[in-house]
Amino acid sequence: MRWTLVLTSLVLGGFAATAKADSTRVVLQSGQSIVQANASLTASGWLPAPQRPALDFEKSLSGTDLQALASCSGTGPGFCRYDYQRDGQRLFVVTVADGAQPQKAGIVTRWWTEP
Repeated sequence: MRWTLVLTSLVLGGFAATAKADSTRVVLQSGQSIVQANASLTASGWLPAPQRPALDFEKSLSGTDLQALASCSGTGPGFCRYDYQRDGQRLFVVTVADGAQPQKAGIVTRWWTEP
């Protein structure tokens, strides 16, 4: 009986640890459209969380009206950042303008999470 309890505890503990690890996992692809990435992120529970509303010129540069838009660079390759939060974690996604179609939504280049 004691072994059953120990084994059950280990198995259930492993499931809990796996569930926790999966909740912080982010599935994105470099080169993916931010519109597609945003749909995937929001479907998996990530909420838009920019520190401030995006400025009009940033919305124009981004080519989107996504609520997660945090900022855009007015110079260079057209970097934009999108901020999200879920379960106490913050996710930052950086895009760059599509060189072939700069007026369209950016493509994902990198991302990271912070507590």
